[in-house]
Amino acid sequence: MAVTHAALSAPLAPSGEMKIVVLFGYLLGIAFPVLETIRRGFGHWRVNSTTMADDYIMGAVLLAACFSWSLNKRYAKILLVVAWAYVLGVMNAAFWGHFEGSLRGVVICDNNPGEVGAIAGKGVIWLIALVCLVISTISMIREAKTPPRGLEPATA
Repeated sequence: MAVTHAALSAPLAPSGEMKIVVLFGYLLGIAFPVLETIRRGFGHWRVNSTTMADDYIMGAVLLAACFSWSLNKRYAKILLVVAWAYVLGVMNAAFWGHFEGSLRGVVICDNNPGEVGAIAGKGVIWLIALVCLVISTISMIREAKTPPRGLEPATA
């Protein structure tokens, strides 16, 4: 059986887990800037621009990685790992800092310690980012270990 160039360069079929990871990426990529703007308002850019910018940057990073995956770019899985690692890092500080402030009853990083809903939401997003990072990393490693199609050892 002859192997064509198109067969060798065709991307592997995406796993169901990766489809979910990318779906979460698109949803959160849009939700981060929108929800932060609704929560704090546009005027907060003048008060504390870094608390606004991190959500906009997370959204942009996730959307860029998800678009690359949707376009079957070779580097898409690496971008997804980097994007989810970035989101996890930002959410690590946001969630745990806000949670600590709530436990101690103090304001940390411009967060109201009484915003239980915001703390719970940040915790859920932190967990989603952690799971998506793990799934993306496992998928990238598996793909790296898979020989290109058409170059598998011959079997009798």
